[in-house]
Amino acid sequence: MVDMGYYLLATNPGFDGSRFGPRAGILSADGRRTSITVFGGPEFTGVASYEWNKTGPDTGTLTLTRAGASSRLDITFTVSGEGTYRELIAGSTTVATGRVFVGPLPRDPTPPLFNLSTRTMLVAGQPVTMGFVVDGEKPRRVLVRAVGPTLAQFGVATPAANPTLTVFKNSAQVAANAAWGGAPSLASVFATVGAFALPANSRDCALLLTLEPGAYTAQVRGEAGSEVLVEVYFVD
Repeated sequence: MVDMGYYLLATNPGFDGSRFGPRAGILSADGRRTSITVFGGPEFTGVASYEWNKTGPDTGTLTLTRAGASSRLDITFTVSGEGTYRELIAGSTTVATGRVFVGPLPRDPTPPLFNLSTRTMLVAGQPVTMGFVVDGEKPRRVLVRAVGPTLAQFGVATPAANPTLTVFKNSAQVAANAAWGGAPSLASVFATVGAFALPANSRDCALLLTLEPGAYTAQVRGEAGSEVLVEVYFVD
């Protein structure tokens, strides 16, 4: 039986999964909740949920559930990474058969982190501190925000009215902000990274910085007992 770790499953020989994104998400495999990625013919396209179950040394079932339809593929592996399937479609007498091919899915290096965020209560005399690291060998643009007043739009009862944001590298101050000012260039970056918009005249804080590799901290201060959302986005 093929070890169903991080794999692609195709119904066409010679299918190059490295050229395409996955068409399915995480699967249960062999009772170990391991993951596989599904590619291939029309039975694997569209939004669907998938469940893999091992039924014998060289057999298993792959159940596909989509809106208004479900089917089950009974798979028998004849050699490592290759076998046959018999597809049973719910509510139909149709039975489809074919071959399957399984192999390791080419994996990129660990994807970079794009966003950090935390919402917390401010304490008198103490800043909220978020640490982050710019890795690699080249500078990166980083968006740092301290959202206070705009949290009221999301139902937060005690948003910080006047937060202040300071970014440090080690103990050296890099930049500071007490109100982001509504700059269109900053608003454009918000949209680019998927951050929610801020009113142009709000007292929320935002800094777009080009930072050398290294360790940084973002510190936020404000009224005791008020809440703030601290965010870090790696823009590029």
